[in-house]
Amino acid sequence: MTIRSTLRSWWYGSTPDSSPPPPDTTSPPPPLGAEPPHPYDVHEQPLPLALKLLLVLLLPLLLPLLLLRIAILVLAFLLFVLACFLFQSSPAALHFLLPLIARFALVGFGVWPGLISIEGKPPRVFAPIYLSAPHVGLLDAWLWIYLGPARPMMMEAYTKIPVVSSVFRATRGIVVTKRTESAGWLAGKDGGNSVDASSKAKAAAESAKRAIAQHKEVFDIEAPHEMPLLICPEGHTHSGNSLLHFFPGAFEGGTTLQPVVVVYPYKYFNAAAFVTTLTSHVLRIMMSPYIRIVVKYLPVRRPTEAEASDAKMYASNVRKEMAAVAGLPLSKYNARELREEEQEQKRSQKARLEAAKVLV
Repeated sequence: MTIRSTLRSWWYGSTPDSSPPPPDTTSPPPPLGAEPPHPYDVHEQPLPLALKLLLVLLLPLLLPLLLLRIAILVLAFLLFVLACFLFQSSPAALHFLLPLIARFALVGFGVWPGLISIEGKPPRVFAPIYLSAPHVGLLDAWLWIYLGPARPMMMEAYTKIPVVSSVFRATRGIVVTKRTESAGWLAGKDGGNSVDASSKAKAAAESAKRAIAQHKEVFDIEAPHEMPLLICPEGHTHSGNSLLHFFPGAFEGGTTLQPVVVVYPYKYFNAAAFVTTLTSHVLRIMMSPYIRIVVKYLPVRRPTEAEASDAKMYASNVRKEMAAVAGLPLSKYNARELREEEQEQKRSQKARLEAAKVLV
């Protein structure tokens, strides 16, 4: 191996055609036949006493390291805004600059050089749709700017965040509105449960579907700097210890897809998981000394004749294939059920607090 290739591997992570050793810090999967963990269960093992003592000894070094990472992030975010402002009309420049800046930003998030492993070979010709699962947290977005860039499909609330909004516009992202979510816009639950029938919700759902369909129609595999549409088919972040049901909207029309498994190996601290508030999520990332990422490219997926006419079947089969590659169980939950459960817990907590006030 030459010095140049060694340095490139150290900075970017293992090359696509390499075979990195299997992660030795991955949280162990549940026993065969066991109930899959709840999507919000971070499944962390207790920290041994020796490691606790080591962290206490290293605390004087961790604080300067945290300040360095914050400085790196600030600089990276400024570079993102500047690049998107200056080169928004130059796809070639954005394709060159955005991945470089994204890798720099990932260092600020604790993904140090050498901590990204890539297994499998990305296709030489992009498929129109990229599927990324499991959808763990906000690091997925910065990772895909580095791997891509790709056109993101993102919840409306996140498109208004500074820096994120600049990259979103520059990569021609597609907005997922709140009404779209309430409509179960990519066919809702696999079990055929009812969907919000309000006209506004249906309009939002149809708008999202039309945006995906339009992307498929205009996508030109031979055009230089063409960007695939990145979709997280689970539609919700979770701990990464299972795969939620996939929304079948991306699978409609029998489209060729590129499935990609993204896992964040850990044992004691699931730093990458977005399972509570945004503030807590960011703090967990920044408090972790390092974060590893393993990216696994599956072969490009072309639907069978039956799958081409049945989007739910296509989604279910691809989900099973991705779960097998990731070594993860299939969750009984989907995004809509998780949101409903979360809202119910909030209502119950509010009711308990009000009852306590009355008793006082």
